[in-house]
Amino acid sequence: MPATPDPTRTLRVLFGVAALVYLVVPPLLYQGVGLRWSPLPRWRMFYGHGINLCTAEYFLPQSGEVLDRLDALGIADPAQAGSSVRRLVGFEAVYRQGGTICRRHDDISDLRVRTRCATQRGWLQVTKGSVNLCQSPLEEAAEGREVTYPYQLLATGRP
Repeated sequence: MPATPDPTRTLRVLFGVAALVYLVVPPLLYQGVGLRWSPLPRWRMFYGHGINLCTAEYFLPQSGEVLDRLDALGIADPAQAGSSVRRLVGFEAVYRQGGTICRRHDDISDLRVRTRCATQRGWLQVTKGSVNLCQSPLEEAAEGREVTYPYQLLATGRP
């Protein structure tokens, strides 16, 4: 004699399948196929996180040597560095760290930096390394951009 189906178990399975379809199918259609249909939920993972984080590549223009910024700061183990040293939040932090490198090394009189910072639209190159950080004020070191997010060009007002 066959067992009668349990309605609670059936409802759980149906609900689980419906939840799976709701969570998995819309991102596949939206990102994989390119289907833009308004009833589909648009998922944004970590939206807004990481905005204004910057990457900095410090280099010496005479030799073209790229410095490891943690080594230049005298930090052997990155895990031992503070979060304000590891994570550069904003161009001002990049500038401050460059100034610290200049002060710690008497042999460095010309230090340049290529900086990219995260914006809502992606990575934005803030500086290209044309200004000496050791001798320039913050506003000049930003190479014609605002020193705070969203780093708009001062001449045109556009990012």
